[in-house]
Amino acid sequence: MLLSRINIRFKGARKERTRGNQAGSRPDRGYTDNIFTFRLIIQQFERYNLPLILMFLDFIAAFDSLTHQKLWKILENDGMPLKFVELMKACYDVSVSRVRVYGEETEEFLVEVGVKQGCVLSPTLFNYCIGCVLENALSSYPGALIGQNLSLTGLDYADDVGLLSYPVEAQNMLDSVVAWADLIGLKVSTEKTKFKAINHDTGPFPLTVNQVQLEKVNPVSRCERCYNKEITQMTG
Repeated sequence: MLLSRINIRFKGARKERTRGNQAGSRPDRGYTDNIFTFRLIIQQFERYNLPLILMFLDFIAAFDSLTHQKLWKILENDGMPLKFVELMKACYDVSVSRVRVYGEETEEFLVEVGVKQGCVLSPTLFNYCIGCVLENALSSYPGALIGQNLSLTGLDYADDVGLLSYPVEAQNMLDSVVAWADLIGLKVSTEKTKFKAINHDTGPFPLTVNQVQLEKVNPVSRCERCYNKEITQMTG
């Protein structure tokens, strides 16, 4: 009950600081909004034969990797009321665990990373952190122009992040996100992170994460089939 009340107040304080690109754990924004937006952008760039790079990021064990000290620092630096920060710290300061090895349990050790599984605060805390990471990482990049004086760097839902960029700045944008995510303990999976090139041939220089080449998905990829399925369900 206490955590539910804290979460309600925390969401209210967080709402004004949330990026417009971010969905998930928000009463007025769901994943279907992001899927629909992505699909429309893809269609428009294909229609007018404009180059675009889409990057679909996947983090390794995202909810289990956040460093607690970095989490509290983000909240404090962003101006979150101190009483909220202290209450959430209190929920995590006594987190201990044991591991069973060869049938025997180890001594208790302090858990200093990860948000708690099943806790009502966890999605809100994670969204806050990933939002701050992306805001800082993408602040120097205009993204893709999608309307008159309107550009978009990407959309995200919890730990699912999609980036939009023109080919010339795609690698630098990706590197920036990887570096900022690493600061709070998040690692980008080179196996599951993919990219899609629209009206552009990447040739022998595909995108990389930590010098590992990413897979370029085909025009009719699993991601795109998923988008098509969702749009069909939405539009009937």
